[in-house]
Amino acid sequence: AIDLAHILGNPEPKVAIPPEAVAEPAAEAVPESTEPTVSAIEVEGNRRVEIDAVKAAMVTKVGAPVDPLSIQQDVRGVMKLGYFSDVSIEEKGPTDRPTLVVKVVEKPSVQDYKIEGNDEISSDDLKEAIEVKRFAILDMGAVRKTVKKIQEKYTEKGFYLAEVTSRIEDRPDNQVVVVFVVNERAKV
Repeated sequence: AIDLAHILGNPEPKVAIPPEAVAEPAAEAVPESTEPTVSAIEVEGNRRVEIDAVKAAMVTKVGAPVDPLSIQQDVRGVMKLGYFSDVSIEEKGPTDRPTLVVKVVEKPSVQDYKIEGNDEISSDDLKEAIEVKRFAILDMGAVRKTVKKIQEKYTEKGFYLAEVTSRIEDRPDNQVVVVFVVNERAKV
């Protein structure tokens, strides 16, 4: 090896540094994930639906990163259960380990159903058209189907001008009575 310092006129002798004395560059400290993670999931507003059922419908689990897209999926998943009229998810607590609070509003349950205005066709004859079930969660799709089926029963009997509507009467303890109102009009 050529000693350039000596050739360039630098008379200082070359100092050899043993390789073990040369410090390795410090390993870069790997930063811990600063992404917030879910510390707990709480459910508020449920009375009949189990907390575990709500949590099972969610993508986000305890220990998972807080992800707005997952939270949107969670709201949709809980709504798809069909038991709630409203679902929202909020964060509370420290920003690095928040608790997710799932706030739900349960749909009412059907205490009973009634048929009003049916003079020409008995309630017993119309019962087979009823799709609304007592003590079940109120399903507006079943209410609409029942209205249509009652209307069809009247059409079969020659009451082509009959009109059938429904109304929901609130009762205590988040229960309702579904009333099917028939306006029979004249037989054609």
